[in-house]
Amino acid sequence: MRLELRRQGTILLARCAGDLDVASAPAFRERIDRQLHRYPQIIRLVINLEKVDFIDSSGLASLLGRYKEMQRRRGQVFLVGLRPQAYRLCQLSGLCKLVHVADSESSALARVEPRP
Repeated sequence: MRLELRRQGTILLARCAGDLDVASAPAFRERIDRQLHRYPQIIRLVINLEKVDFIDSSGLASLLGRYKEMQRRRGQVFLVGLRPQAYRLCQLSGLCKLVHVADSESSALARVEPRP
């Protein structure tokens, strides 16, 4: 899996490509967590999954873990561009009820709620 991370103020944008599975989930988790630890002001996580071909239960667990961290920060998570298989998995697991789902990065960024 390829993962590009970019911070914009209180937003961390993660662009993923490839498979988010048992082999890649630990590195995905570690790289995002490293940025969250380094920048405690991040309260919004936008994960672009448009180029992710496959997600298994390990990948799903890594997404859920990042959601829980954002909850601790009283922040938000946006999943962008879920392909049909990934969308079904997120629906069945209940993750789609916890996070915001958007068709595009621009749509997700437009929905980011400002903090007072």
